[in-house]
Amino acid sequence: MRGLALVLGALAICAAAAAATPPAVLKSRDVKLEPSGTQIRLIVSKANLDQKRAGRVALLLALYRRADIGYRKIKTVRVATGYKLSSRLLDFSVDHSAGTANSVTIHLKWLITRSTRRTYTYSASATRLRPHS
Repeated sequence: MRGLALVLGALAICAAAAAATPPAVLKSRDVKLEPSGTQIRLIVSKANLDQKRAGRVALLLALYRRADIGYRKIKTVRVATGYKLSSRLLDFSVDHSAGTANSVTIHLKWLITRSTRRTYTYSASATRLRPHS
């Protein structure tokens, strides 16, 4: 009986170690919005959706706004999903568009499989993060 308790305890520890891991930051950019001067931080990260070696991952985009002390999270969106073994972030760029005051345009190039690439475009302001229309 005591041996069974030890085995069950070891399994519980292993299960806790294999639990979902926090998102891994791939890239980030600090941006100053014009003309207001508000500072925002954009963070692109990748999160595991399951624990299998060849499982799925999610590409996340988070918006933070400069506060009195550090940055405060405003919103996180799931941009796309892919596979752990083949999905990669190819490019992350931020563009200050001429016609939009106090906002920026974000371009993300995501390799889903070896032959499938997608470009996602988002618009960010100090309080909003949404797909670009």
